[in-house]
Amino acid sequence: MKNLFYLTVVLIAYGSLFPFEFHTGGLSAAVWDNFWRSWRVISSRGDILSNVALFVPYGLFGMAARSARTPVVGRFVFLILTGALFAFVLQLAQLWVIARDAALQDVGWNLLGLVVGAGTLLRQDFARGFSGFFASQRFSFPLLLLLAWLISLWLPFVPTLDLQVVKNALKPLFLDPVWDTGEALLHAACWLVAISLWQSMGRDGPRLVHVYWLLPLTLVAQLFLVGGRLTLGEVSGAAAALLLHALWPSTFEQRARTLLVLMFLAVGFDKITPVQLGENRFLWIPFEGFLTGSMLTNVQNLFEKFFVFGALLWLARASRLSWWLSTVLVTGWVLEIEVFQSFSVGHTAEITDMLYVLALAFYLRSGWNQEAGAADEDVARSGRYSRRRQHVLDAPSIASREGKPLPAFSSIAAQPPPAVRGVPARPDLTLSTGDIKAALWALLPGVIVIAIVLRLLLELPGIPYNVLEMFSGGGSVLFIAVFALAVAWNGAGSAFAGHWLSKRRWGLLALPVAVFGSALVSYLLLKVALTAETLADLSGGSVLNYRMTQEKVWGDFGASVFTFLNSTTILPIVERAVRFVALVGPLFVALVALQAAVYKVRERGGMSGMVSELGKYLLYALPWLLLCKYIAFDESSTDNLNELIERPGTFGLGGGGYLYALVFLLSASGVWLGWAMRSGGRRLLVAAVAAIVAVPLGWWLLNQGLVERFTKYHATYSGVDFFLGPDRRNRLDTGTLFMRWSVVQLGMVLSLAWGIRVFHAFSGPVLAAAARPWGGAGRHEPVVRGRTAPARHYPG
Repeated sequence: MKNLFYLTVVLIAYGSLFPFEFHTGGLSAAVWDNFWRSWRVISSRGDILSNVALFVPYGLFGMAARSARTPVVGRFVFLILTGALFAFVLQLAQLWVIARDAALQDVGWNLLGLVVGAGTLLRQDFARGFSGFFASQRFSFPLLLLLAWLISLWLPFVPTLDLQVVKNALKPLFLDPVWDTGEALLHAACWLVAISLWQSMGRDGPRLVHVYWLLPLTLVAQLFLVGGRLTLGEVSGAAAALLLHALWPSTFEQRARTLLVLMFLAVGFDKITPVQLGENRFLWIPFEGFLTGSMLTNVQNLFEKFFVFGALLWLARASRLSWWLSTVLVTGWVLEIEVFQSFSVGHTAEITDMLYVLALAFYLRSGWNQEAGAADEDVARSGRYSRRRQHVLDAPSIASREGKPLPAFSSIAAQPPPAVRGVPARPDLTLSTGDIKAALWALLPGVIVIAIVLRLLLELPGIPYNVLEMFSGGGSVLFIAVFALAVAWNGAGSAFAGHWLSKRRWGLLALPVAVFGSALVSYLLLKVALTAETLADLSGGSVLNYRMTQEKVWGDFGASVFTFLNSTTILPIVERAVRFVALVGPLFVALVALQAAVYKVRERGGMSGMVSELGKYLLYALPWLLLCKYIAFDESSTDNLNELIERPGTFGLGGGGYLYALVFLLSASGVWLGWAMRSGGRRLLVAAVAAIVAVPLGWWLLNQGLVERFTKYHATYSGVDFFLGPDRRNRLDTGTLFMRWSVVQLGMVLSLAWGIRVFHAFSGPVLAAAARPWGGAGRHEPVVRGRTAPARHYPG
């Protein structure tokens, strides 16, 4: 319950400070005077209701999250005091938010909502019932989904007996009927799921026969609600759901699998139709679509998505899919829909839906862990598997639709086969809730610090102009935070790819997959954080379509093929991604190869053989490094980087060779420091000193790799001046440039080490297992869900 309270606090702050466009100037005396007088301003009815409703969950979950030792009245007073301070701080912060109007009167309405929410749970029986409702997900989650579905149909809950309202609601059905296949299919699937949700509550919930009058009553009720309307697709879908359910005498489990497929098809068809190809802006800011436009429509969509996404996860778990597979399956499907919508006019493509799915999935995961943990307490007390343990971990037989309830979140515990004598089990990447929390604690503070530091640095004088203009949203802290995630991914993603690569038998084929995959994720994050001009300056624009259709480098046949494929839409997107991957490919090759080699040698119980393993992976990567060089430099579509790289000089080695050596030096320092953070003490000290000592070497490699003198736009400067100086005309002395480079190099090394540390926190048990030799003597005990199970003895 505390997690729900903390989530409520975050969402309230997010909604109050949206769209995160701040002005940094001072506030005039008139602004402050208007603010202190704003408690007298009369707000509209909609603003009053929204401000009251905003803090109702704060009071509800705040009271429910109290410990048993805290007095009820004391908790109530504490929530009022902290809530008043929280609401006041938010209104104060809105003074610096562009397009937001701060008003002290809103604090009073927020407090009213808090009192309503917290006052509901002042009575002990209400508080116990509220906490017990959320503690039993087998009952609460299906009921929450049903309520969300009804709310999406009945909003805004304003009843009326006006005959004209009834006529208006029936007009789309009788006077102007329009058939919408997507709407009919979606409503049929949703009502079939609603019936299954109704059944899943079993003896704790209503009887099955009640659903046959609930469904038509739900439709009829819309006739007597302001804004209600019945469409041909909605009524047809509901009728089809009742008919199919009556003619479908299958078990719950069989029905869950079929309904899962039906829901996937219905949601996909409804979200992508009608299809009208074209460019569509993707909303990267969470809840941007929800916080703009008609709030009533947005709230209806919010509850409908809660039902749809929650139902998909519920059906996946009811089909005995694991939690991770269910989450990946639903999130991946929603991602595909959003990607398609970004190329279809008339749809809203946004990141919010995927975050919505992940939030629901983690909520279900926490509830399932609580059930399993309670069952483990029974095991500890009795020394054997109790009935409760059997209920949680075993998958019982599913009765027919008139039978027992469906245990929506139960599954068979994923138990690996016991270790055969002499052949211990290979450690795999397994995760627990504790690992996820540890990773978040390692990730989020770093993201926040980087975002704040970079935002403050952008305000300083003398910052290079290419840095000032690189971030999207005019340097908004939200986009800088996404950039910080991309920085963390360089270390964490390469660590994950290295771990995955070390487990593959065919390293020659697996290495490009690991490198390309991790670099592509980095590109997607940077595409959000940085401006299109910045990415184009780095990796180049799209020229392949021009060369094929205009220059006809493949002749008339090639030009006709590219014209037929309509390559002006899809090909530039792919080409820009490939060019970026080719540019950063050497960095990820070095990071992935280094960490794969570390994993390999740690599996053998030491660090011997590190050079041979690393050499093997670098040999595998050699053809891909040459391909990256060919795409990024030999056939580049921009000269911004090429013109700054030194031509062949000492030892016949061009500047690119020195820069690749610099990339490897930074990667090696970051990997060394990241792994040393796990051990701490002397190893961490040695790695930190080595990273500092490597700064002069990095400075020398940088100067060898970049030109010493270059003239452009009537200005003469060096490559180092371009990267580290404020602009082309104001040159800095060598000492200042070296100090700036020291900060850049150490910052890059620390960021790589930080990302690696995040992955280590995410997969701590795996690394501990990998540190032990697999083939050593002694008995290996299988690990079940993060706990060591009793060793099983086999004869012979």
